[in-house]
Amino acid sequence: MNIPIEKTKQMLRETLETSGAEKKDIDVILDMLMEQEFHKNRFSGFSVSEIESALKHLESSIGLEHELIVDKPSVKLINGHGKYACLVGCDMVDMVCTMAKTNGIGMIGLYNSTYHNIMAYYSRKIAAQNLIALIFANGGPAAVVPHGGSTPIFGTNPFSYGIPTDSEPIVFDGATAMYAWGTIRLAKESGKQLPPETYLDKDGQITMDPASAVALLPFGGYKGYAINLMIDVLTGILVRAKSGLAVQSEKDLGSLFLAVDPSVFGPVDQFKKEVDILVRDIQNVKSRTGFDGVYVPGYRSAQIKQKMLAEGNIEIDNETWKEFEAYYKKILEKK
Repeated sequence: MNIPIEKTKQMLRETLETSGAEKKDIDVILDMLMEQEFHKNRFSGFSVSEIESALKHLESSIGLEHELIVDKPSVKLINGHGKYACLVGCDMVDMVCTMAKTNGIGMIGLYNSTYHNIMAYYSRKIAAQNLIALIFANGGPAAVVPHGGSTPIFGTNPFSYGIPTDSEPIVFDGATAMYAWGTIRLAKESGKQLPPETYLDKDGQITMDPASAVALLPFGGYKGYAINLMIDVLTGILVRAKSGLAVQSEKDLGSLFLAVDPSVFGPVDQFKKEVDILVRDIQNVKSRTGFDGVYVPGYRSAQIKQKMLAEGNIEIDNETWKEFEAYYKKILEKK
């Protein structure tokens, strides 16, 4: 279903305003949820569950302020004091970009906060500053088993990166599990089965039943497990948050933002020019049978967003939009 962008944005804003949060915080979450939909994230920015989560975190963050604990030229650590990570994350982007432009590299850790929504949002903002972004987050509590194991130890532990070019930045955002934990919720809501060879039941056996799934496998076998473990340490123990089984709630989660200035190594224009050449080489690769093309991370979703902006309409799943409309009317009646 195609709906005028301004209409969807206004309705979403009015919904978020029921949280009672400050305008600047609502602006951040509004922009983030719109970006989720523009880039066709698997978790729609207009799904009722996403919006209810945003409202809950906005409300619980009213009056909270994050605190700088470690303040060094290239390294900082923030205590979120329970504040919504999406709100703290936008401040972290500004800080890490300033550090990278001043010192060549910047790194900021966050603990005592919440989940982040989509980390590609941060990566795009950092790449727009002609900087390379590396974003890591703990996706606990325990959901992912170690390679060969049957009991979950780690979170889904997503990471994102952004690389500037002369056109669209290269952007990746994904969990180090086979799928995001939220896939279980989507399967339950749609009445569909889970992907094969991905989720485990309480006995450590493969299951496709979302009602039976209690754990999932790391992506890429032992290699994915090793990366998942690394992120668990970087976003847990390293930044004064928790790792592994010590993660019991979202306040135990941590994250780590890094930005690197390519101009430290040479002219940034030359860097972007050569990355563009690499991008074209990738796009010129002939696809194998069964594939509709060879894609550069982030490019397909960027094209979708550009098309929507040009047409002035945003494409939203019919059922998702109907559920949002009903929720919007209901929540405004209570206002």
